[in-house]
Amino acid sequence: MSHKRRTRKQKFKAKNRYQESLLLGTKKYVSASTVKSQFQEDKKSKIVSPVRIEKASFTGKMYNLASIKKDLFKSLGLAVTIFVAEMMLYLAWKGN
Repeated sequence: MSHKRRTRKQKFKAKNRYQESLLLGTKKYVSASTVKSQFQEDKKSKIVSPVRIEKASFTGKMYNLASIKKDLFKSLGLAVTIFVAEMMLYLAWKGN
């Protein structure tokens, strides 16, 4: 469902109602700052505390890298063997 956009007049009425409720609720007038640049900020420099950098500690287990390397070569050898066998079958089939 698409919503109808509010007209300028409707937006103006809504803003006035909000400001009137603020006036009636409090004795002071409160401006409705709607844009970040409308907020009052002190131009004084703020003191910034130094940032503490924490390094992550390595808590993982060290596995035997030699066995991982061995498993990788075993898998690679099997993949190459299968590829060579498929190529031989393809060439033999195409040669006839």
